[in-house]
Amino acid sequence: MSRPQLSLPNKAPNDGGGVVVTTSFSPLISTHSVEVTCVPPVSSLPATTLVAPQMLNIEGDGFAVEQRRLEVIAKGILGRFHPADKSWFFTYAKSLMRLTDESLNRSRETLAKIYRYQDLHDLMQVLSEPVHAGPYDDDISDDDWETDIVQTALTERNARTIEIIRNQNPRLIYDPSTLCTSDLVYDLRLFSSPQTHRMAVRELGLPKRTSAERKLRRDVFNVEIFEPLKDSGLD
Repeated sequence: MSRPQLSLPNKAPNDGGGVVVTTSFSPLISTHSVEVTCVPPVSSLPATTLVAPQMLNIEGDGFAVEQRRLEVIAKGILGRFHPADKSWFFTYAKSLMRLTDESLNRSRETLAKIYRYQDLHDLMQVLSEPVHAGPYDDDISDDDWETDIVQTALTERNARTIEIIRNQNPRLIYDPSTLCTSDLVYDLRLFSSPQTHRMAVRELGLPKRTSAERKLRRDVFNVEIFEPLKDSGLD
């Protein structure tokens, strides 16, 4: 990032308080004579002294600007996320469903909370009007991505996402077969552009199960593991 250029004010013109003297070398007068054509009166106002502005700490100022710019990026990461449209939101929710094995309706509610909406209805109302999609993780440069400020914001957002998923689906904490790990939630790219998200889902190779298969897995887990844990008070 280039340093800001220091812009100095223009010098003030010298338009008063001076003495204008002209000399004449006309052959009609002797060469040693001097003619004073104008002697302005001395101003009664106090003299004004032009003081050069104090030099700014350019490097320090540039650091502050850079710090504020990164803080804006971090604020966007931790703020509300706008899906491209309703159709893409449903696509992202379906990907989350494949990761958590929950129902599609539950996954939509969970994703709405992850995106910092009160609930699915709140998100649908916002998306009923044109909105600026994002902010997408794709738009963060590689250099910015490596900074402490951005990394801290990304880590905080990922931890919050995991917490919401587990609060919506308590059994995931105890399910040894779950795919819902912190790394996989991050790799699902729920905050990336549709193109990046689609590529991420393809690379993860998440299993495709029918709604009946997902319900059966939840029921079996609840009977064999989750309910005994609740009864024993270990949950």
